[in-house]
Amino acid sequence: MLKDKEFEIQMQFLEEATDYLNTLEGVLLEFDGNNSIALEKINAALRAAHSIKGGAGMMGFRALSDLAHRLEDSFKVLKTKKNSLEIDTQLQSLLLSGVDWLRQIVELQ
Repeated sequence: MLKDKEFEIQMQFLEEATDYLNTLEGVLLEFDGNNSIALEKINAALRAAHSIKGGAGMMGFRALSDLAHRLEDSFKVLKTKKNSLEIDTQLQSLLLSGVDWLRQIVELQ
C-alpha cells in the first residue's frame, strides 16, 4: 500500500516536472535575438529549474536533481550578468539542450 502511494506521488511529480520543463523551454524559445532575455522570464526559468531540482531530490531522482541544479545555476548567472553577458544562439542552444536532457530523464522515469 505504501509503495503504491509513493509511486503515485512520484508520477504526480513527473507530470509537474513536465510542466516546468515546458516553462523552461518556452522562456528559451522566446529569446528575442537582441542578446537578452527579459528579467521576468529569467525569474520564471529560475523558479521552474528550482522546483524540478527540489522535487527530484525529494523523490530520489538524483540525476534529474543534479542536472536541474546546473541549469538553475546557469539562469542565476544570466540574472546577475544580464547587462554584461551576451546571450547568443549558441548559449540558447546549450540551455535548450539541457532542457532536452531533463525531459529525457523525466521520460525514462
